[in-house]
Order: sequence, then C-alpha cells, then structure tokens
Amino acid sequence: MSTAMRINYVLVDYENVKVVDLRELKREDVRVVIFLGSNQQKLPSELAIQMQALGERGEYVQISGQGSNALDFHIAFTIGERCSPESPSFFHIISKDGGFDPLIAYLKRKKILAARYKSIGEVPFVKSSQPKTATARAAYLIEKLSSPKATKPRTAKTLANAVRTVFHRQLSDKEVDEVLSIVFSLGFAVAIGEKVSYPGQSDTGTT
Repeated sequence: MSTAMRINYVLVDYENVKVVDLRELKREDVRVVIFLGSNQQKLPSELAIQMQALGERGEYVQISGQGSNALDFHIAFTIGERCSPESPSFFHIISKDGGFDPLIAYLKRKKILAARYKSIGEVPFVKSSQPKTATARAAYLIEKLSSPKATKPRTAKTLANAVRTVFHRQLSDKEVDEVLSIVFSLGFAVAIGEKVSYPGQSDTGTT
C-alpha cells in the first residue's frame, strides 16, 4: 500500500513578518497560505508574482476582524481544518510572535507536526537546500540576478540587501561581504564608489 505524500503547510503571519521570499517553496509537497490583516490591502509586486507561480499551491487569507489575536485564531483554525490522520502534514508557522508556541506545544501533544520560525529561511527543508560556501552562494546569486526579469540593485547597499533577501536573512555581515567579494571578482558586477553596474547584462528591472 502506497504512503500518502506529506504536505508541508507554510502559514505566513504577514502582519508580523513582512519580508517573504517564496522561491524555495515551489515544490509539489508545499502549500503556502499568507494571512493578511484586515488593513493590509496591498502587497509587493514581487511577492504577488511568486504567489502566482505557485498556482493552486498558494493562497491568501485576509481576516475581516480587528484584535490583537484575530490573525492567530485564523491560523489555528486553518491548522484544525487541514490536519487529518489520512493526510500527513507538517505545519510551519512563519511568525516572530511567541504567542503561537502554546498552540504548537498542544499540537505536538496531539502528535500533529508543527513548528514556528521567524523566517522562511529557518524552515529545515529550505535551510538545507541553501548553498553552504561563499563561492556556491555567489554562483546562486549570479544565477538569480541573471534572470531577464530580475531586479539588479544599482548601489552597494541595495546589492548587499539583495544578498540578505536571497538567503532569507540567514547570513552574517561577514558572509554577505564574502559573497559580494566573489561576485565582484568574477566581473559579474562592478562597483565604482557606491554605484554598481553589470557589464553585459540587460538594464531591464534595475533599481
């Protein structure tokens, strides 16, 4: 008898965690639900594009009520709605709100797999897939920035922030500098003062 594929539900508390990169979640076994507060009417275009790329595996839930725990209750309800012995699941809550921890402890007592992380980059299957050396990280960054639709930062500061975002803000400042040093040494990007250019690269989407 075949075993059902375990579904990883990534439940994002967007009131609490604004910086979100979904590119590592484009997997058959992942479902992404972004929970929006009642006053959150707009999303960054990049996030909307990434959600669209997930197709039916990505969805939004916008709460209609006010209150300090209103969104938390929506996440709790969604877990209760989707957990089933016949459909093995792991619920990954993305939030800096420690108020979820008693819920997670309760779920674990009920043998329901759940955990909370402060960013998507901390989710184990995402973290394990990230390059581990500066050279590999630089190659990964260059691949991302070489995409015709990629935003190419035009200053040293925004390029450093792009490195942090690509690696889910898991790198230290020293590790970010190591990645940038390799990117510059390879000639993919050139820095003159605070300005950055990309020889041979299209200017489409630069900032």
